[in-house]
Amino acid sequence: MTAEEYLELLYPRLFDETDPTFVSMDKREKFLVMAQSYRPYCLSEEAQNEAQAHYAAYLAGGVATHKSTEPAGGVVSGPVVRERQGTSEVEYAKATDTGPSATGPLSAYSRWAALKALCGKGAILAGNAFPPIGPR
Repeated sequence: MTAEEYLELLYPRLFDETDPTFVSMDKREKFLVMAQSYRPYCLSEEAQNEAQAHYAAYLAGGVATHKSTEPAGGVVSGPVVRERQGTSEVEYAKATDTGPSATGPLSAYSRWAALKALCGKGAILAGNAFPPIGPR
């Protein structure tokens, strides 16, 4: 999947013109271009696309915050938490768990940071940390 496909799948409210947190196509494209430089390049191409989509949603959340109709000013464009096929029921993350200022595990930024953190695992050994094995 491309980054834009991930964005539409995980954050459908950004694509819904009737939603107050809708972001126009040209702005979504700009957010995806801006998020391009935040791709964790140690991951697979698929995981990089997902991370780029989360970061673009994080950027779009800043725009959506100003357009939000909630009294607390929270972002209502959270990721899909649960979806049913039968009666077409969709449940979004709570507004307090999403958006640029959120710190919960469902926020776009937290999901991007979790993918980026996968690149930080490991160690770099420099110099002669271990003596040579065998006779000298």
